[in-house]
This record gives sequence, C-alpha cells and structure tokens, in this order.
Amino acid sequence: WVQIIDGVSEQQVWVKAFPASEAELWSLGETIAEAVAPQIWTQIDLAERNRSLVLSTLAGDSYGLYWRANALMRQWERESGLEAMQLTQELVAVNPNCALSAGLAAFCHANAFAFEWVADLAAARRMAIRHFQDAVRLGGNNVEALGYAAGTLVAIRGNLAVADGLIDHGLSLLPAHQPTLFWGGW
Repeated sequence: WVQIIDGVSEQQVWVKAFPASEAELWSLGETIAEAVAPQIWTQIDLAERNRSLVLSTLAGDSYGLYWRANALMRQWERESGLEAMQLTQELVAVNPNCALSAGLAAFCHANAFAFEWVADLAAARRMAIRHFQDAVRLGGNNVEALGYAAGTLVAIRGNLAVADGLIDHGLSLLPAHQPTLFWGGW
C-alpha cells in the first residue's frame, strides 16, 4: 500500500494497493512513481508558481524563467502576459532544445494573439506557430509540452484535429495528467 498524507492536516489524501511479492517490491518503483506523480503534480506546480513570483529571477536561470513566466501567464492580464512572453523569449534563447520552454513560449505568444495584447497580431501568431513547431518536434512524449502545444492551437484558432491528436497522445502517456485533461476539455 502507498499512502499520501497531507503534512499539515495529517489526513490521508490518496491510497493505492500495489500487489506484489516481496521479491517484486524493488521493481515496483517506476509503477508507484507513475501512480503518485499525478496526485501531487498540481500541488508542486502551484508551489513553484507562487514561489517564482516572490523570488527574483537571474538571467540565464532557465528553471526560474520557466516558473516565473508560467505564473505570470496564468494571471491572464495584459501586462503580466506580455512580461511572460518576454521571459519565454529569453527562456528559449537560453534553452533552445527544451520542448517545455518552446511550448510555454508558444502558449504565451498565442495568448497575446488571442487576447489582442499586442499591436501586431500576425507577428504574435507567427511566433506562436514557430514555438509550437519546436515544442512538437522536441517533445513528442513530454505531456506538458503537448498540452501547451494543444492550448496554442486553441488560442490561435489553429487545427483542432491536430490539437485533439496531441491531447490523445498526452493522455496515452499519462492518463491522469490534469493539464492534459483540461486541454482535452477545450
């Protein structure tokens, strides 16, 4: 049995049995990790976003840039969205072969297009498509990148059949991944 206990309330928030013999226990690690990760992903995501808003981000710090841009983008306001878009430009320059960086950059540019936060909407859409292509090329099995890519297509009024395919693939990799389920709903 594996349990997740809330450290503050001491309440059990999740439990699952993994039947196995004693000899098989060590081989269950990956199976258990795959079951536990979706249960705690949202809490980790929220904590990192909140933390990134109070800490300063150093130039070239791809981890800090990603989480700060992610948090700013989720404020759904023009100024924070534009700052997130600028940060993702720095992020992809620092980390050009990262599907997650490209996916977030695509999504930020797509939001600038969708919410008309910039004067040149066509340029924002082109940048969203460019980063979308990089995200898909680099992250064929990265569920986060696939989710951002699908969200990008929704925001730029792109091919929703392709977005559906990305979501289906993401769900085949990690069926309980909440952000992928969210974009699947869209």
